[in-house]
Amino acid sequence: MFLGVALAAGVTACSADGGDTPISAPGADASMIDARDDRMDTDAAPDAMVATGDTCQTADVIVVPGGLGTATVSGTTAGKTSAYAPDCTVFGTDGPDHVYQITIPAGAHLDAAVTPVAAYDAAIYLVASPAAMCDVDPIVCLSADDNGSEGVRDDVQFGNTGAAPTDVFIVVDGSAAFGGSYTLAVTVAAVPPGEICQLAESVTLVGGVATISGTTATAANYTNNYVPPAACTDTFTQRGNDRVYQLTVPANQRLSATVTPTAFDAGLYFIAAPAAMCDATPIACLAGHDRDLSGVAETVTYDNATAAPLDIFVVVDSFSTATPGGAYSLAVTVAAIPPGDTCQLAEPVTLVGGVATISGTIATAANYTNNYVPPAACTDTFAQLGNDRVYQLTVPANQRLSATVTPTAFDAGLYFIAAPAAMCDATPIACLAGHDRGFSGVAETVIYDNATAAPLDIFVVVDSFSTATPDGAYSLAVTVGAIP
Repeated sequence: MFLGVALAAGVTACSADGGDTPISAPGADASMIDARDDRMDTDAAPDAMVATGDTCQTADVIVVPGGLGTATVSGTTAGKTSAYAPDCTVFGTDGPDHVYQITIPAGAHLDAAVTPVAAYDAAIYLVASPAAMCDVDPIVCLSADDNGSEGVRDDVQFGNTGAAPTDVFIVVDGSAAFGGSYTLAVTVAAVPPGEICQLAESVTLVGGVATISGTTATAANYTNNYVPPAACTDTFTQRGNDRVYQLTVPANQRLSATVTPTAFDAGLYFIAAPAAMCDATPIACLAGHDRDLSGVAETVTYDNATAAPLDIFVVVDSFSTATPGGAYSLAVTVAAIPPGDTCQLAEPVTLVGGVATISGTIATAANYTNNYVPPAACTDTFAQLGNDRVYQLTVPANQRLSATVTPTAFDAGLYFIAAPAAMCDATPIACLAGHDRGFSGVAETVIYDNATAAPLDIFVVVDSFSTATPDGAYSLAVTVGAIP
């Protein structure tokens, strides 16, 4: 019999009766599109033309010989129907769609990118097999992308971390009723180390320190697997490639990590184990940052203030889809949480004759970090974005607390917070009093009267204004006496 299959534009097929013969896709890189035997209603002659790619049940099959390799297929959604319109692409997908099917070997990774013609805004998404998964409501997407506009590439990925091959449906869709032409580029490659939390790379610490050189480059088969809430990374969504590391942080120890990217805008965040937490919606970050632009280092810290060790994933991510990854250096440190680093670990102030003088530091080298950012109104409109350190004392009824911090070479802020320690973690922080009137090296004095009939526990926080000079040594003078 003669088999004629309606395939993507630029793809033709012709084979004799006797089985499922792969069909070369023009422009494909050692790859093929195969029309399945189950598409034929009968074996009568002459065979009717069979419309393929309209649904997952009639998907065009992309075959990559040997399981790993690349394929490039020219196609169109023009003339197709709108079989699917999932919500996973954010933007509408009410236009016609074209479905492909591909087998992903165990331990392999799929990257599928659709590049539409200039007048067509395409979307792309992946759906797990069997074909009935395409008919559930709502459709559950393995991955989806419609961030590009007309003529702009959209990209989806899927990693098969199972022990057996799995089939995946690739759906090219869009919002335009008329559809349009596109090029679909498919790559199936071995999953690189650290691509997902289930394959996270172990961090080996020597003396509590590790320095790692890595890459999230697309050329190295890294892709975008994780998009934590924007609040995790300073409101900047991480839509570029990512790579995952794992380590154990002992009880009452601090994890600090700094990623220094070469030529991309890096984000950095921590996720608690197990690996399934990385696949949660939304992802729950322990801590994270993306404060700066391309090429600028990002530092994240997290305190394991529990009595048990904690397994943590460290994720190097990236903000931009235009420059989604690249080379970087990752510095990791695990050390004891320093005294006074948080309100829960506040250092007690011992008064002698109502007076105490304390020499201290909030140096990064001493493991101090930025834990607290009170409202700018608390410190004369100047936000405290540098490192901080906390002291605690009890102010008797009808007594005045006065504190003066004299910094050496940084711009200090000083403020008071009422106990308990949970008040330091409130949003916003409620200051009893505070100041940051001077510049670098200038003393700041704060006064608060406990005009109640009961003693009051108060946290005294030495903070700093600048992220450029976030730390340094200081002298803190504290006085408690009668309200004049």
